[in-house]
Amino acid sequence: MAQRGGILSLACVLATICAPLPVLAQTPGATDEAVGPAGASGVLSFPPEFFAEARPTTASEMVGRVPGFVMIDIEQDVRGLAGATGNILVDGQVPSLKSVSLRSFLQRIPAGTVERIDLIRGGAPGIDMQGQPVVLNIIRRGGSYSTLSSTVFVKVYPEGGPGGHARIEAARRSDAFSLEGTLSFRDELMQMDSGNGPVSLRSADGTLIQSGDFSTDFRTRALEGGLAAEFDLGAGNLRLNSTLRSNNNDRNELYELVNVMTGLVRETTASAFESTGGELGADLEYRLSERWLSRLVLIQTYERDTQLSGSTGRRAPEEASEIATAMESILRGSATFQASDALKLEFGAEGAFNSLDVESSLSSGGVPVILPVANVLIEEGRADVFVAASWSPMDGIDLELSARYERSTISLSGDARQEKTLSYFKPRFLAGWEVRPGTQLRLRLEREVGQLDFEDFAASTDFGEGVVSAGNPDLEPEVADVFEVTAEQRFWGRGAMLLSYRHDRVQQVVDLIPVAGRFDAPGNIGDGTRDEVRLSLTLPLDRLGVSGAIVRFNGTRRWSSVTDPVTGQDRRISGERPFEGDIQISRDLPSLRSTVVLEGDLAYSSRSYRLRQVQTTEQGGWWKLFWEYSPRPDLAFRFQVENFSSRERTRIRELYSGPRDVAGISAIERRSATFEPFFFARVRKTF
Repeated sequence: MAQRGGILSLACVLATICAPLPVLAQTPGATDEAVGPAGASGVLSFPPEFFAEARPTTASEMVGRVPGFVMIDIEQDVRGLAGATGNILVDGQVPSLKSVSLRSFLQRIPAGTVERIDLIRGGAPGIDMQGQPVVLNIIRRGGSYSTLSSTVFVKVYPEGGPGGHARIEAARRSDAFSLEGTLSFRDELMQMDSGNGPVSLRSADGTLIQSGDFSTDFRTRALEGGLAAEFDLGAGNLRLNSTLRSNNNDRNELYELVNVMTGLVRETTASAFESTGGELGADLEYRLSERWLSRLVLIQTYERDTQLSGSTGRRAPEEASEIATAMESILRGSATFQASDALKLEFGAEGAFNSLDVESSLSSGGVPVILPVANVLIEEGRADVFVAASWSPMDGIDLELSARYERSTISLSGDARQEKTLSYFKPRFLAGWEVRPGTQLRLRLEREVGQLDFEDFAASTDFGEGVVSAGNPDLEPEVADVFEVTAEQRFWGRGAMLLSYRHDRVQQVVDLIPVAGRFDAPGNIGDGTRDEVRLSLTLPLDRLGVSGAIVRFNGTRRWSSVTDPVTGQDRRISGERPFEGDIQISRDLPSLRSTVVLEGDLAYSSRSYRLRQVQTTEQGGWWKLFWEYSPRPDLAFRFQVENFSSRERTRIRELYSGPRDVAGISAIERRSATFEPFFFARVRKTF
């Protein structure tokens, strides 16, 4: 019945959004001509008029409106800057930051300060594509101006008390100097991870062992502040930035069960997580001559995480703790030579030093449990040199050939002592062909080398998932030879469709391996393959009779294959989602100064394979409906109903009496949690 109600609600929402409004006139900026002419081969320019009907307040909202573009956020867990930069440029440069997401960074840029947005496909003179086939360049207007804005969010939950988020941003810009600052605080219930529902445990033949109810709540509190400055040096620019943050999470789970043999069983798990950290960065760009441009980036990050958790119930009380301190220092230098309008060369090098100090422990009934590699200090020195050439031999064809050589030395001390040196050659070839105006084909051939997660070197405990993972100091990174082809078709001014196919031939797949016949640990399980088909569609409905309405869809279908290290049988790689996608239906109502949006993340599933269990997670769709109202250019309201379909998340664990290769399934646990809808309101004021 809940599912049927969700479908009926969705149908009503669609009917409301798509209902004809014949009195609404199409305003300037909504026509096909709203997209400016290409400034170079494969470059589309979007002026502020293109976004006018939606009345965006920040650059983040403008980026979400660019047809056929999906933002790749900064990979904050990747060490170094190479491969961690996303696909967003600001004034032609990659933002020099690591610990702040691109979405948060773009929220600091008021929409009124954006001169235009360029969608660059294949390359453009003076633009560093960072190896991405498509990037978005946000160009801010010049001159002097000051902005001050504040945003207040309020979330009302069915239970657990209200939540909120407050943010203030200020900027002052002149031709020679600019200063930006932001301060935010949030206290909210993480509804996507909180909920309640039934849980059951049955034997392999279906006989009920125990059943009852399960509930979980996850609360987070975070404080973050940032300050950035930019100086015009005449022949270049100096940018300085700093960020400080503090985060606290509390998660509690409760099982109230009835066991057919022992009666009432009450189990609890609780964890408290604290994190503090910050980042300092400097970015110097200097033009040496008309053809030579140099850039030097320095970044220092620090983070300290503390987690305490406990579990009570049928077994003796268990307690676990983990303290992890991470630091990273990055120095990167590059030089770009613009040989001609058609040819650009880039050279550079990057050095980075990383460290992670982990102390973890586990006790059961007050008795310490010996964990493999519980306390360890990991240190890494990394060097990366690169050269790249971008060439446009003729109008409509863009080529890029690059090569990187990476060498790193990783040393461990503490419970594990060893040192190893890894080196990899990483070539890349990109090609773009503008078949005709609006139609482009792109090809990518690349060797990708994954990065090791230092936390995988140390042991960890997750009472919520009921697993203890050992550390593995012998872990090596994945290496994948990638073939990817993309076809892009643009239509109706605001419409775009992208279809891509990707094939990865993977060496040293990182998955889970058995350790000491008792624990699981991240490890390499041999070679495998990954295949992926991705569809991205932006469909304006003006020509279909619904003015101001746009449908956006992103969907990815995946296949993978690897040999299970326990059973020796072929299976997909742990944690991979066979399908995931999202959809958005929006309608701009200029006469009402409003936009109505229906947005949803589609259902997906994933599976992981351990020594003594196979776990499947099934996640239902997450839908939200919101109304944006801007009575004045300096004032915007949003009223939103989140998760109105009451998403359900189900975890199924197939438990084996021993290793999966020699033992059969002894029990199957099924746990479902339903997440209740909640209300969200936001007001943003610009002064």
